[in-house]
Amino acid sequence: YEDTLDCPALRGLRSTDDVVAGHQAIGRFDPGLWSIAYLDQRPVGAVLINRSTKQGQAELVYIGIGPDVRGRRWGRTLLQHGIRLAVEARVGTLSLAVDIANSPALKLYDSLGFVPTGRRRAVIRSIRGMQES
Repeated sequence: YEDTLDCPALRGLRSTDDVVAGHQAIGRFDPGLWSIAYLDQRPVGAVLINRSTKQGQAELVYIGIGPDVRGRRWGRTLLQHGIRLAVEARVGTLSLAVDIANSPALKLYDSLGFVPTGRRRAVIRSIRGMQES
């Protein structure tokens, strides 16, 4: 999540554990559809896909690449790997949501045949300073 382009306005509002738990809670968590990429024995990226509650569908809940390997085709490789996992799991449709300002992700998804189907607006507000001690 370091310097993520995935909803950067949300950066730092939730702990990594909370974010991962949120990803696991989307649809039906299947650890066989989650992968971590390593370079020289250190994690550099992840692709997380969950099955949908609808038969034959799944959602790419997160794909992320570490800042030191961005721009070196790791995102494409990871997403292609995730698509292969989904095909092997007999998923017919793979959907995702992406921040409209995340141009590298939009370019990647377009190049791999994803097509836009709609737009949603995400709204969040931090209330940390308002909580009683």
